[in-house]
Amino acid sequence: DLAAMLDGNPPAGKPDRDGDFRWSGVAGRPALMNRLEELQDAMRPAVASKADFTGKLDELLHAVELVAVIGEVIRQPDYEYHDDDTYLGHAAAMRDAAAAARAACDRKDYDAARTAVGAIEKACSDCHGDYRG
Repeated sequence: DLAAMLDGNPPAGKPDRDGDFRWSGVAGRPALMNRLEELQDAMRPAVASKADFTGKLDELLHAVELVAVIGEVIRQPDYEYHDDDTYLGHAAAMRDAAAAARAACDRKDYDAARTAVGAIEKACSDCHGDYRG
């Protein structure tokens, strides 16, 4: 499931757990949002400059992979707003931007990584504008 989610696909699931398994039982959304904030704090310095990108590539890669996973997990049916198209769009945008950042890291493409990290930040800001506070 993790490999599928890192590729931007939904978890395939296993027949023996489909009816009982709930992602929210693994991690609540508030904890996931806190982790996303920590990941953003790790991503920003890694794209501050090309030299920082080169020196922090492994940290950035790790962070964007986790962002992609969280972006998919929070779309699952047991999370609040799972049936709201706007919310799902924000989560998908975050997930897709994280996948683009991962691909940029693989290519060692600083400009693409910086753009993708900016798109992650925008997806978070847009979602918070619609659903927070």
